[in-house]
Amino acid sequence: MSISIKIRETITRLLVRFGQVKSSPMELFEIDEMINNWLPEKFKIAVSGGDAELEILNVKLSICDETANQQRLNAILFCNFKVKMNGSTIFNTHLNAEIKADPDYSIENKSVGVTNAELVKIDLINDKDSFIKDVSNFANGILPSPLKDLFNLALASSTAILGEEVVSGMTRYLSMYNSGSQQTIIDYHHQDIENKIIDISNDSEMRYVMDETDFEEKLFADYGKSIGIQDGKLLFHF
Repeated sequence: MSISIKIRETITRLLVRFGQVKSSPMELFEIDEMINNWLPEKFKIAVSGGDAELEILNVKLSICDETANQQRLNAILFCNFKVKMNGSTIFNTHLNAEIKADPDYSIENKSVGVTNAELVKIDLINDKDSFIKDVSNFANGILPSPLKDLFNLALASSTAILGEEVVSGMTRYLSMYNSGSQQTIIDYHHQDIENKIIDISNDSEMRYVMDETDFEEKLFADYGKSIGIQDGKLLFHF
């Protein structure tokens, strides 16, 4: 490290320490890059008789006006969602999950994350990677024998979907695929996806811990108090 840089860092540290520097802004694109360096990440979601996977591929941040006096972080999560039964993928699609949250800094753990996260909406992206597998014949290979007739009965009439005859959770789930509607399947899993995203946002392991080998991050780790949004900017307050 050159002498000039060392002097500049020392002066900056003293200014922060004695309250002459109250805050420091950070560009959202820098945070985007930081988050996207961790991606993609895959998360499991339980499905009757199988399993689903939510893969977060990319995150894009912006700042939105919640009220006249409150601004929040807005994040668009570009994801892939798939469902597998017996090792075979029966549904796959891309989607955008939009969430709002407040920036959060933990003085104790010297980490950055979000709090009060909420899912705004899920937009289905019907592209070349989206498909629903015909499960009418596929189901016969994975359902126990006593349930095959029940499944075929459910498929015989759309009015039978989720009817009293369909007593198995797996059968009820697979019968939904008879509609051929990707939106129907996403709507069914909406709460599961929302719960998973909220869990991820609250997970301490998903928070960013300040790197004490980086001057700016160590400076905030030593003297930082909070993170907020003001005038459309993300501010790190000392």
